[in-house]
Amino acid sequence: MTIQVIRYHTLQPGPTLLLLGAVHGNETCGAHAIKHLNALLDNARVHLTAGTLITVPIANPKAYATHQRFCERNLNRQLYPKATCTYYEDHLTPILCPLLAEADCVLDLHSYTSQGGPFIFLGGNNSQETTYARALGVNHFIYGWQDAYNKAVGNTNETYQAHLESMGITEYARAKGALAITLECGHHHNTNATAIGLSAALNALQHFDMLRVDNPETILLGDPKLAAL
Repeated sequence: MTIQVIRYHTLQPGPTLLLLGAVHGNETCGAHAIKHLNALLDNARVHLTAGTLITVPIANPKAYATHQRFCERNLNRQLYPKATCTYYEDHLTPILCPLLAEADCVLDLHSYTSQGGPFIFLGGNNSQETTYARALGVNHFIYGWQDAYNKAVGNTNETYQAHLESMGITEYARAKGALAITLECGHHHNTNATAIGLSAALNALQHFDMLRVDNPETILLGDPKLAAL
């Protein structure tokens, strides 16, 4: 089992944006959205103009292949390099953590089991992160998830150790200095969840002045030309 990591390097300086899908294997919209974006770039339907884009369509390939949230433990918790890899998901962290440490900005695409539309988890009071989140085209935001989680599991102090339990993709990236967003694209089976993820990824690239779109009307998922890619 391997993790596919795709890099696009331009000749112009700019940030490094990391896009991840399927951190949870049964949340497929992020994987589909990132694959669509890769196809758009590979077929010159959109053009990367500055910086570096790193895409990981399927961050947890074994869970994705079996359509499970995770195999042995939640990959989006306790995500940090470990001296001993006990569980399957522990073996993924030596691949993912260096990518998160390299990135200047991160977009992690998820979905969820209850009914509803898209929303974003924000980490705190970082104005740059809030501006980034507002550029993604989503109107609902949730603050303070990590603090709430720590209190729920009994971690009430603000030490680094107390935050290890709740540390996931975006928490680790923020600890390394990145602007990091978790986007929940809606219910697992919402017909528009992939489109929401793709739109957010394109918006992120445009927000960081990394992208040129010649014909915006051709990038919609319903477009037959895109469906044929």
